[in-house]
Amino acid sequence: MLFTLNTNRIIVTDHVVYKYFPSKLFYVNIHDLISSQFVAHPHCQHLLTTLWYDQLPGWRKRDPFTKVFLCFTFIVAMPVLAPIYLLHPHGRIGQLLRSPLIKFINHSASFAIFIFLLLIASTDSSTQDSLRVRSEIRGPVPNRIEIFILWWVIGFVWSEMKQIWEEGFKAYVRQWWNWLDFLMLGLYLTTVALRLVAVVLRKTHQYGTESAPRTEWPAADPTLLSEALFSIAHIFSFARIIFLFQVNEHLGPLQISLGNMLIDITKFIFIFLLVISSFACGLHQLYYYYVSFEEDYRPTAFKSLLNSYRTLFWHLFGSSQAGHFEVRTINRTTGESEPMPAARNTVIVGEILLLIYHAMAIIVLVNMLIAMMSNSFQTIQVGLQIIFEYISKDSCG
Repeated sequence: MLFTLNTNRIIVTDHVVYKYFPSKLFYVNIHDLISSQFVAHPHCQHLLTTLWYDQLPGWRKRDPFTKVFLCFTFIVAMPVLAPIYLLHPHGRIGQLLRSPLIKFINHSASFAIFIFLLLIASTDSSTQDSLRVRSEIRGPVPNRIEIFILWWVIGFVWSEMKQIWEEGFKAYVRQWWNWLDFLMLGLYLTTVALRLVAVVLRKTHQYGTESAPRTEWPAADPTLLSEALFSIAHIFSFARIIFLFQVNEHLGPLQISLGNMLIDITKFIFIFLLVISSFACGLHQLYYYYVSFEEDYRPTAFKSLLNSYRTLFWHLFGSSQAGHFEVRTINRTTGESEPMPAARNTVIVGEILLLIYHAMAIIVLVNMLIAMMSNSFQTIQVGLQIIFEYISKDSCG
């Protein structure tokens, strides 16, 4: 197909672009030549639209109810069409299933079912008695919902492996969404491995023959670790839904804006870590020597460097009180806890440091983050439609 773009003529084929100039011929790979302005050109958008509805002539002329009915039919028929595709991939049904629109419908439906399975696994559908029995079993056997989730995870892993094989590792790691998929699937696979270890330990009677309450379990129990990783994988799974926004002309630009704002948030986190580290080290050092052989007078909030980080972080949300930072001692006469008179200047310095920390972290840094995100959003709006059309081209692959 021949396009006229500026003063050049572009011939688009499956893998390469031939770019003709008046004097010479250039042969380049399409990934090196393609750009956002080129893809956003109306002729290119027409070609991409044609590829998107490949094997589905007249789709755009159908009414919405017919489109919904056909989509539902394709989804319901997928368990039957998939084996036919595996047995005869180059037949008529195989060509139909390779259509970008059908691939997108099937992928979206599969991921929607996966999310639905996660919702079932997260809801409190069990009775209280069965829940209590399940909570005391170290290394429980997976139920039917968890087996279905595992089956979907194996399918996602196979899909990612095919993508790496077809696109190459370098092209794969350039896409940030692939990093999200890698983290999500890595968490699920680690969860499966820990659950498998726990089941083996229970089957070999290394846990004992009787169930025990969770209060007696070790903190590093494989079952507890697997449950923690499974909950984190839930979050990544639901965040993966944002990727489907790129095919929508209203939600797609918002996804692009969100992606660029994440860069601003990363910059803010780097600066915030410098600020909170300086104050955490300073406040920890301020109370460091208030300890004796009989008693530790240091406030719990700053007994260790980790406690200092935790206290300053939650202090941003108003979860701490000024009285928690006082140096207190036990009155030997009354036996009650009271502020240490000798530490009055130390407490004053600590309160001043907390005041400065609040001023820098909340008043300065947070408002700076808001200004950065607003500036990025306004900058993106200038060429947002072109960027959206360029990014949405990947859906035709």
